[in-house]
Amino acid sequence: MTDLASLEARLKRVEDRDEIRTLVARYGTIVDNRDIEALHGVFTPDARFSGKGAPGQIEGRDAVVTHYKNRFNLMTVSNHFTHDHVIWFDDDGIARGHVNAHVEMIFHGEPNIVAMRYEDTYEEHEGRWKFKERITSFFYYLKAEDYTSLLGDRQRVFTTDEPMDSDWPEGIESWQAYSKK
Repeated sequence: MTDLASLEARLKRVEDRDEIRTLVARYGTIVDNRDIEALHGVFTPDARFSGKGAPGQIEGRDAVVTHYKNRFNLMTVSNHFTHDHVIWFDDDGIARGHVNAHVEMIFHGEPNIVAMRYEDTYEEHEGRWKFKERITSFFYYLKAEDYTSLLGDRQRVFTTDEPMDSDWPEGIESWQAYSKK
């Protein structure tokens, strides 16, 4: 590869990385603003959405957007914050990412706070980077009033009426190996 071609390829990766980071940042605002049209535009037609602790996988952009609309009926207001974001490229047009995030929301009429991770697959589609897959996992998903009393409990995910084990760190192999020492 010539020096110019190498430079162009490296510049394209920098631009792609920036566009993917912008996509992730926009996502939170789109969800918080309940902008259904924009939400539809950030997913590929064959998008998939799932949660590590949740049954099943939602397949197809329209089904994913319908899932969000249903969640909006339970989550009256929300405020998403993204933190660390690591991106790596599998191939031209396909990338993966790991995003740490927090959410403040009113869920089922109660103030909730959430610490979560997204495991993403991004795809260049119609000239733009979009979500091909999002997998969520939770450190906690708690009523704000329960934060101090339940943070140390493994069952600190309340996305349903019954508490569930957190997905991480206790569910991660390296954590389990370390804590056995």
